[in-house]
Amino acid sequence: MSPIEKNATAAIDALVDESPEKAMSFLASNFVGLILAMIEIKGGDVSNEIKINGGDSRDITIHAKKKGGAA
Repeated sequence: MSPIEKNATAAIDALVDESPEKAMSFLASNFVGLILAMIEIKGGDVSNEIKINGGDSRDITIHAKKKGGAA
């Protein structure tokens, strides 16, 4: 594990200790942002629902942005 990965892991662990809800919100919003950025880079449409095939594990669905919702 690189020093940056160790620092990131320690920071996330500290956030979980401070507030599991904040940690979950932080991780989920960053995951969604990363997925959207990757789709946009590939020329995809991020305005629709996005389904991620989890193979033998769980699938993930990122719902389309709500009308009138925040960015």
